[in-house]
Amino acid sequence: MCYPDFPFPTYPESYVPSEKVLKYLLDFASHYQLRKIIKFNRSVVQVRPFKKNDDDTVNWEIKTRDYLTDEEFTDYFEGVAVCNGHHSEPVIPEIEGKQEFDGFIMHSHAYRESCPFKGQRVLVVGAGPSGLDIALEVSKVALRVSLSHHLKSSQINFKGKSVQQVTDILRLAPGKRVEFVDGTKDEFDAIIYCTGYKNSFPFLHEDCKITTDGFGVEPLYKHMINIEHPTMCLTGLVTFVCPFQLLDLQARFFYSLMSGKFQCADKREMYRELKADQHWRRNKGRCAFGHLFLNNNIFSCHSHAHTGYGPRQAHKLGALQQEYYDELAKIAHIKSIDVVVSKLGLESTKRIYSDLCSFREAKFKLLDDKNYLEL
Repeated sequence: MCYPDFPFPTYPESYVPSEKVLKYLLDFASHYQLRKIIKFNRSVVQVRPFKKNDDDTVNWEIKTRDYLTDEEFTDYFEGVAVCNGHHSEPVIPEIEGKQEFDGFIMHSHAYRESCPFKGQRVLVVGAGPSGLDIALEVSKVALRVSLSHHLKSSQINFKGKSVQQVTDILRLAPGKRVEFVDGTKDEFDAIIYCTGYKNSFPFLHEDCKITTDGFGVEPLYKHMINIEHPTMCLTGLVTFVCPFQLLDLQARFFYSLMSGKFQCADKREMYRELKADQHWRRNKGRCAFGHLFLNNNIFSCHSHAHTGYGPRQAHKLGALQQEYYDELAKIAHIKSIDVVVSKLGLESTKRIYSDLCSFREAKFKLLDDKNYLEL
């Protein structure tokens, strides 16, 4: 899942641990001499479009602040790519009684290690990848761990590990009591919310015309180009994708646009396509899990199979990711992501749930741009 022009070193494992991924990213920055163009210790205060000439050409004013000196800077550009990441503003569920709960509450954003939970009764909320990883890791030191989610319990295979699967939380009660929607009650010393993140762009001036409810971001062409100001790109919003390759593709798409190698459709057509995508998601969209794995009998998407996508799935791709990759490549006249990448990504996502405890032990070899072999 590396960048296409900078392969990973040869490692014995297919699932590379985080410290090796960090080294890979640092090596990437060194190889392409990125540090000399990065303004470290700077926060973006404001991004604002303005018309420099009388020909309606939009340029961008970027105001930044130095963390160390508090000095402010203003720079001007012809285009701007918003790459601020989307895992910094945690979603904390509004649950009745949270003020009365005497236990420890945190979000996975602040989780670093399992040691603080040694000997405790821990409730992990959310069955996404973070929730599963944390539940499994904490179970090795905690007195007991429960995982609260609304998937069918048979969909997650802990293979005998001491993780009890429970329903959604109904309310928190005085002391350390938790009541669940199925009527059961239990006590916990700590609750870890693995409930995702909101999209947030506090530095975008209202003239950028970008709005968000925390999940969906509008108005965007191909989930990335600001329809009102096409010289602005917002990267990485799409989910259930192969992140490094996806970000590389979006960067190449935006570069081709800014260098004049192609032009976006006119504003009316971009809005028409956006509305069509939103209509499909509301009315006919299938939950990514159900769409991905129904044929393998792993998931039956009971919550969205007939009602379409929910608000938090405004940019979800899943099994549709290769179609998205190919479409961007066709429009921008650039190389797409190899089919084998998305195929292996989907297989890996499936195994997180079907073989949580040992899926990282699997090893794969890429045979060509469409096929892989499990060793």
